[in-house]
Amino acid sequence: MAGPDLFCERRRLFLNFEELCTNLNSKTMAAARLAALLQARQQAVAVAECASGGLIASTFSRLREAPHFFRGGVVISHENAAQSILGIDSMAPTATEAHALQLARAVQV
Repeated sequence: MAGPDLFCERRRLFLNFEELCTNLNSKTMAAARLAALLQARQQAVAVAECASGGLIASTFSRLREAPHFFRGGVVISHENAAQSILGIDSMAPTATEAHALQLARAVQV
């Protein structure tokens, strides 16, 4: 199981990705930059998305190098699905650091 340092690193990568994403073109550029970083570190990523509706997974999947760094994702569009699919608290507030960490732990590969 990954330790707290790995979760902090994942959160930093997510926040960097989110910060760079202001329009569709910058999302693709941000995804490509994150892909290069992950590949250089010989790391991979999986995503669990709520409010983004699969946009992150879709952006990563479109990159030519996706098979080398992207393991896949889960899109949760209803709060009950969070409990049944990922086994996390469906009543917890979303869009919080605690929620992001629950999602990260649920999809770690």
